[in-house]
Amino acid sequence: MRSICPFVPTLLALLSGCLPLAAETEAQLDDSGAPGGGALGDSADSGDRLDTGEANDSWDTGGGGSAPATLAELFALLGPEPTAFTIADASVGGAIAGDSVHITIGPKAFSFSDGRLAGGAVDVELTEYDSLGDMVRGGRATLTADGDWLATSGSFALKASQEGQPLAINGITDLAFDAWDSTASGMELFVAGDAGEAWTRPLEEPATATLVRGKDGSGDNAFQFSGVWAGGIGGYSAYNCDAITNLSAVHVTLDVVFLSHFSTEAAVFFLPAGASSAVQLYTGDSSLPGYRSYMNGMPVGITGKLVIYSLIDGERFLFHDDAYTIPVGVDVGGGEMKETLSVDLLPTSEADFNAYLNGL
Repeated sequence: MRSICPFVPTLLALLSGCLPLAAETEAQLDDSGAPGGGALGDSADSGDRLDTGEANDSWDTGGGGSAPATLAELFALLGPEPTAFTIADASVGGAIAGDSVHITIGPKAFSFSDGRLAGGAVDVELTEYDSLGDMVRGGRATLTADGDWLATSGSFALKASQEGQPLAINGITDLAFDAWDSTASGMELFVAGDAGEAWTRPLEEPATATLVRGKDGSGDNAFQFSGVWAGGIGGYSAYNCDAITNLSAVHVTLDVVFLSHFSTEAAVFFLPAGASSAVQLYTGDSSLPGYRSYMNGMPVGITGKLVIYSLIDGERFLFHDDAYTIPVGVDVGGGEMKETLSVDLLPTSEADFNAYLNGL
């Protein structure tokens, strides 16, 4: 067992780039078929940032100034703010232009829970995760359901409703992400639920992106998808433009033991240096007490930032090691290598806590 002394929270910036990606291939659809293409109607109204109360550097959530008690409340407070759009006619569809994500929704793509298609005006809410810091603050890790690490060029969550009734989004005809790494290509499309856990491919044949020169053929580079079919995937409305990274072939299970301030409202992230990835240890175990990675889910020899935070009764606790290297661990049998890391989280002021997370 290895222990690391806590670090005093400081403001840091993360510089990262994509690791080598898979070769570029043509995007494909499954046999269920995509909604018909053709010309779309008027684009969505220009987006307006939703009013979420106080600025993101304050615990004041507009309801008396109480600190967030859950991770969901923390993510809503420190994570990226959503932008509101209106699709004028759901039967025609429309386009949404965020800061870094550009989405075209096809005709007759919105439906109610009973399967009825929506017509008329539809409200759409877009939340963009434009950096690894956004993903850590907003609780959206770049990890697949199989525990594979992903390199990302952005993530977004998309929700739709009509007169307060939630709608499923069944067809996106075009999708572009601004590229974090202008030399990379072959990004794949992944989806996740609202909690952001366990990214999976939405198609049996993965949809891959072509790196293009801007959304309109000029300007900054972007990853471009066409004919994205969103149906048949459990009503998920969050997408990611990712590719599995090439990492060490030797892997270890990492147990992070909390010497103090363990909570079920805690998060453990690892941000590998030189890769646009934010890996989260999801499995909480009160018997440790702490959190565990997927079995043999951490590639040995990779160095990066280990970020751990916990919320207990309105107080904030933080630990970070900005140059943690994943060790080999020990053989515990059954083909599993394991490393146990003990950490002591420090009580942290609101200002220092926010400064560190906002600086990622």
